[in-house]
Amino acid sequence: MGRRDRKKKSYFDDASRFADIFNGYFGGNPFLDAGQLEEADTVLVKADEEAFLERITDCAKKQLKNGSILAVYMMENQLSIDYSMVVRIMLEESMAYDRQVKRIRKQNCGDALMNGEFLYGVKKEDRLSPVVTLVVYWGDEPWNGARSLHELLDFGEGRQEKGLSLCELKKYIPDYRINVLDVNTWKDFSVFQTEIRKVFELYTRRNDKKSFAAYAASEECKDLDAETQELICVLTGSRLLQRIQREKRKKEGMKEERGMWKAIEELYEDGRKEGREEGREEGMKEGRQEGQTSALRNLMKTMHLTAEQAMDALLIPETMRAEYRATLKQP
Repeated sequence: MGRRDRKKKSYFDDASRFADIFNGYFGGNPFLDAGQLEEADTVLVKADEEAFLERITDCAKKQLKNGSILAVYMMENQLSIDYSMVVRIMLEESMAYDRQVKRIRKQNCGDALMNGEFLYGVKKEDRLSPVVTLVVYWGDEPWNGARSLHELLDFGEGRQEKGLSLCELKKYIPDYRINVLDVNTWKDFSVFQTEIRKVFELYTRRNDKKSFAAYAASEECKDLDAETQELICVLTGSRLLQRIQREKRKKEGMKEERGMWKAIEELYEDGRKEGREEGREEGMKEGRQEGQTSALRNLMKTMHLTAEQAMDALLIPETMRAEYRATLKQP
């Protein structure tokens, strides 16, 4: 398991975030209360004399009320499309239901059972708790895999068959639908109430450096907790330009934290490159200064940095800063 997978599992295993992501998927209704959630086993096992099967889901919680299980929720994080996902979820949820049946049989052991109840250990009035799985998809391309069993089956459309056609057979085969939250195509992140909203909104900007940087520097992201920052760092494969973040936190009197933001770092690097390239093309001091000045203004405007912070980002020597300060004051 890679670091990215481990980090997502750890992050979303938090009860408040776990409840929020399901509530958001359910339309923003506060259906799940974090206080009702308890840990559920993420390892699903089916074993008998002939076979042994084990599946591991990313996160799992059970919803309790007055000591009784109302429902079981499982979450899977996907970076790439699994075109067999429907079957995979069917199997995992079936194993979760099988676990409940085994528990019921164990509880009924010793009770006076009749007929089929005696044979199978399940009473007529016994009921199972619903199992809901949410697939959170982080891939670059929109999810184009099947979301239901019928989409995955070949019913022979367009082929002539004798007797009962495969198309007619379709109505006798139960469909099985899965829940997929495609982060890249999700329309309204306001349905999420925790910092998950900012995680999603930043993640969808990861390929647009200026948009990412502008949102990361906005008031919205000012108070992101360290764990959320680290998750963004892992998801984008990047880190924050420590010097700039340190200066901003000193100015605001905030405790320094470990940072992130590859897009911001790349934007700074673009500014440095712009200055170097223009200077190289001119081959003169004036050309270098013009390029650096342009890069400085770009950083100050896009990132809302002070002149000093922008010069820190471009590694401009102290001996040259007075000249740049004077230039930046000009319109």
